[in-house]
Amino acid sequence: METKKYNVLVRFRIHGKGWQEAGSTVEMTEVEARYLLLEGKVEVKKETSTKTSKKAKAETEG
Repeated sequence: METKKYNVLVRFRIHGKGWQEAGSTVEMTEVEARYLLLEGKVEVKKETSTKTSKKAKAETEG
């Protein structure tokens, strides 16, 4: 199964992995993260991109 990275918002315990502290990053499948997302305990980690779009450049330049 494909895994994704999630940012931990609230401390919680994963059976077999132990306690996950707020502010850390955890990697799990979408099936594992489904209920944690609904409860607001994790959020999908936003990948930072080095590419800058033309629109973003125009906004930063003025």
